[in-house]
Amino acid sequence: MKQSGFFTSNYGFEDWGPIFTDQVLAAAIIDRLVHHAHIFAIKGNRFRMRGQGKPEAAGR
Repeated sequence: MKQSGFFTSNYGFEDWGPIFTDQVLAAAIIDRLVHHAHIFAIKGNRFRMRGQGKPEAAGR
């Protein structure tokens, strides 16, 4: 039986070792997740953060 899954992360694979406190464990998890996977790496600003950091004009 085949099933689909969708996973997102704000961290690159190289940053997963400290998260799981073990580089070998992180590598095994990544290996299982990406086997036959399609990976879409999206660069740029987060959609939810758009407009932040820019002061709004007074009177709006």
